[in-house]
Amino acid sequence: MKVQIKRVNDEAIIPKYQHGAVEDAGMDLHSVEAGVIKAGEYKIFKTGIAISLPSGYMGKVAPRSGLALKHGITVLNAEG
Repeated sequence: MKVQIKRVNDEAIIPKYQHGAVEDAGMDLHSVEAGVIKAGEYKIFKTGIAISLPSGYMGKVAPRSGLALKHGITVLNAEG
């Protein structure tokens, strides 16, 4: 499957597979903004990218287990 990723901010980091598309379940997203999330707060951080997937596919943003476990940071609307 071909995923098209376009940089819409000059500081954006284009996500890539670390080990290859067959071995990796996903790619890490990076924010183009620095910020602090205080306890009980919600924030939106921009990635600076646009992604186009083939018809019939969907993208999913999932939390990193280490951030959730160690710092209580997760993604809103995440399953589980």
